[in-house]
Amino acid sequence: MYCESQLVRRFRNIFLLHIPFFILLLNAPQTSSSLVNVSIDDSSSDPFTGGRIMYGKTNDLTIGDGWNAINLNQNCSNCAAQPSLAQVFGQTYHESSIALNGENIGFALFSFTGVAIYVMGIIVTNTPATTASLNGSRIFFQVDGVDQGSFIFDASLGPKTTYSYNTTLFAKEDLLNGPHNVTMMCGDGNTSRDAVCLLDRFIYTSVDSSVTSSLTEAAVPTDTLTASLSSPSEHVSIVSAILIISAVIFVTMLVTLGFSFYIQRRWFNRLRDSTPRQDEHVRAVTLNGMTYSGPDEVAMDTLDNRALNPHHEPPSYTYIANGDSQLD
Repeated sequence: MYCESQLVRRFRNIFLLHIPFFILLLNAPQTSSSLVNVSIDDSSSDPFTGGRIMYGKTNDLTIGDGWNAINLNQNCSNCAAQPSLAQVFGQTYHESSIALNGENIGFALFSFTGVAIYVMGIIVTNTPATTASLNGSRIFFQVDGVDQGSFIFDASLGPKTTYSYNTTLFAKEDLLNGPHNVTMMCGDGNTSRDAVCLLDRFIYTSVDSSVTSSLTEAAVPTDTLTASLSSPSEHVSIVSAILIISAVIFVTMLVTLGFSFYIQRRWFNRLRDSTPRQDEHVRAVTLNGMTYSGPDEVAMDTLDNRALNPHHEPPSYTYIANGDSQLD
């Protein structure tokens, strides 16, 4: 019993030593890493870094050449595309075309730090023209200098020109968290067919470790003309993972200690049952007042006939102890 008490105290001390560790985990700061979408208007800067979109065209060092900037104060009456400024992001957009640049491809370059990038624009869905730039879009994309895809779209013939706004022209997800650059190019240098490119904004997804779980994150805009895209607004909680792991460790420790205590208790019980009890004694038989000298003498106490016959051997100890003697 003494050893068993020592074992119980040992398990209790181990359990008490781990309690402060779990209290620290439960009281850890509730910080988490969240994915946040940041929109960069075609004519504005990054609200966090101050970075801007750089416009130009290949084989031309003039910054801004190859594109027409359209806003409320600067209309482009000579441009074939005339979308409504009221329906575009920030009421501004940039326009370029293959006919405008020829073999010198117009490009828009943007640098960001994050895990995903989206390019939003405007496309012509219907037009009465058959050979003008409004007939389609021929847009190509690179990420970190590597070709990543294109957006090819042909408008339908119709009585008037119609547009689709907030269209996802390009999406690249699952990037390593770090600095990247994305390049949008209007055409591929082939001047045999004209096309128009209308840029509205860039959206990049950044990892913000200081944002709490209550943050409302922006969803990636899409429309019916683009393939469905998975939203990058999935919340990743480091604290939740730590608490889950800690709970598993805590429960495992309790189960292990309980099982060990159960095995040790069974071992002590077996050891105790296999040891004779110290308070159990063998009853000794004593003969009070009986002596035996020889065949010619008679015992002081009265015995039965077999005991008094001098020709018999002295009665055995067992015979007397079993109660066959009758003492006065």
